[in-house]
Amino acid sequence: MSPKRATFYVLLVNAIAITLAIVIAHHGGRDHFGERGFITFFSTFQLLAIAWIADKIRQVKTRQPSLGAHTGLWLMLSYSFIFLAADEFLAIHEVTDLLIHDLLNLQETPLTDRIDDLIVSLYAIFGSWILWRYRREFRADPRTIPFLLRAIVLMAIMVGVEAIAGSEHVWSTWLMPDAAEMLELRLYQLEESLKILIEACVLLAFYPLLKTQQAKLQKLEQPTVAPQLEQHSLTR
Repeated sequence: MSPKRATFYVLLVNAIAITLAIVIAHHGGRDHFGERGFITFFSTFQLLAIAWIADKIRQVKTRQPSLGAHTGLWLMLSYSFIFLAADEFLAIHEVTDLLIHDLLNLQETPLTDRIDDLIVSLYAIFGSWILWRYRREFRADPRTIPFLLRAIVLMAIMVGVEAIAGSEHVWSTWLMPDAAEMLELRLYQLEESLKILIEACVLLAFYPLLKTQQAKLQKLEQPTVAPQLEQHSLTR
């Protein structure tokens, strides 16, 4: 599948998933943005897809060293996204939040209650550092950088939304209880929507890289195959 067609399908499926989850919640159905909602499964699938693409890039580079080094980078990225998929499905960062509270005997406050958000922010900082450290690697295809930049912008917006949601103890005093509850729900839905759109952008950033590396590998392997075919035809 061409990167252009992949972009269309990935964005279409993401738009359908977000719209469907919002419509179901709006009409009194299950909140599919919550734990074990279909958005959780969808997000897990996208993260595993990114991990798979990263590993395919590693395999291509391993087969033909002349395509460049950094096979370790793509192996690390593959394992990192597998971990993020496990975190998404099992809520590892939220469990870690609870463990920190128990181990340090912390009382829940508006500040300590955001430890899980701090953990997610550390993920984002690490990912941003990787993108900067290996920026030349990601420039191998001109279609990659724009999607990575979109992912960074969406990540910044998501952090801002998290900060607003984390200030519930402030803005909830200005609103009626029903309005405060509705705003909290909408902020959560926006945060989860941004998260899967970030995943989509990373997926669409890595996919052209894979296609480019596969095309280069095929081109490099063709000269070694052609003489063999010619020799075989002469001996017949």
